[in-house]
Amino acid sequence: MLFVSYIKQSRLHTWLSTKSLKATFFDRFTFFGAKKGSGPMLNRKLGCQGFGTSVAAMTSFPPQRYHYFLVLDFEATCDKPQIHPQEIIEFPILKLNGRTMEIESTFHTYVQPVVHPQLTPFCTELTGIIQDMVDGQPTLSQVLERVDEWMAKEGLLDPSVKSIFVTCGDWDLKLMLPGQCEYLGLQVADYFKQWINLKKKYGEY
Repeated sequence: MLFVSYIKQSRLHTWLSTKSLKATFFDRFTFFGAKKGSGPMLNRKLGCQGFGTSVAAMTSFPPQRYHYFLVLDFEATCDKPQIHPQEIIEFPILKLNGRTMEIESTFHTYVQPVVHPQLTPFCTELTGIIQDMVDGQPTLSQVLERVDEWMAKEGLLDPSVKSIFVTCGDWDLKLMLPGQCEYLGLQVADYFKQWINLKKKYGEY
């Protein structure tokens, strides 16, 4: 479920200069400027493909409904045929300022799978994540606690601050996270229960 794919700068400029993010955001857009230490997989996802500039430098933006967009893209255990349950093995979030379109902060961690702790060759080939990356990492329960701490630190739990998650499809927050939390008996925080589906919004453009 990689979040990145190349789009031409001219098309990006047109979308962002004419549409509010509450109507459409980016079509699998590659963000540039991930912080050092955020992890090789996150840097690969956020690495620039085809243009070396920040989004904000390209154009001006109309007023947005939200103060922050939280771009999220899980990786999970997988195989052919599919294993059950799937488990999140990478949990990245990018905090994007809704006014400047600048990346202000990132959260990133790999996650230790507990039901199927050994990654399959298919999973490694698809995601680029090897066994050493998940061994000894926090479990999903621990990661969710760290996410909540990060959200609080970034001021995202302040009732006066409007933020929303952004995903490429509904899989991450409609199926993957709730499904794994239900299997493990974990609660899903309210802030994970609404999101912008880029695929759907771009289809409305």
